[in-house]
Amino acid sequence: MQDTFVNSTRIESVELREGDKIQIGDTVLKFVLLDEIEAKFHEEVRNRISYDQLTGLLTKESLYLALDRELQRCLRYELPISILMMDLDRFKSVNDARGHLMGSHVLAEVGRLIRDSLRTVDVAARYGGEEFLAYLAESTTLGAGQAAERIRKAIEDHRFTLDGVTIQVTISIGIACCPEHGRDVRTLVGRADRALYRAKESGRNRVCIDSKE
Repeated sequence: MQDTFVNSTRIESVELREGDKIQIGDTVLKFVLLDEIEAKFHEEVRNRISYDQLTGLLTKESLYLALDRELQRCLRYELPISILMMDLDRFKSVNDARGHLMGSHVLAEVGRLIRDSLRTVDVAARYGGEEFLAYLAESTTLGAGQAAERIRKAIEDHRFTLDGVTIQVTISIGIACCPEHGRDVRTLVGRADRALYRAKESGRNRVCIDSKE
């Protein structure tokens, strides 16, 4: 039978306080209290969440609402969080050559491919037009890079078919991570967007991580 310790003291039962460390066998846990104010905030977030009708992803406004709170949590517990800024390559030519119905079909499918390529705890949104944004809580640049590459390859390999017409599209992705690239939403999104610009300038259909300068 494994003994239980709270803050290195063997216990049978004890009232836990915020930040107490609980050891059960070889496993050490940290007790975090979800207070009434925080619980009400999460309920408010759930009530205000809205989704993009075409892609099924969050709207830009809903993602920012959730990202702001998640970033504060990660900063509080010194956890990483990564931002992916994504943009379909030469999407205007799809609309021009194949029409808006094909364009809408591509956007809907891309939304699904992004969602399927991420973890269930990751959050993605349609940022606007053919742009998408996602945040990956507790994910380093390494993990974010792997996730971004999954998305890039899934879209590159997919065949988008509508009314007997099949096309291919690609996506470029920029990455920024807290804390090395910034500690607030505006800075992180800006750095991810800068990395996206580099991906576009470097030939498109690639993933770029922002520099640490």
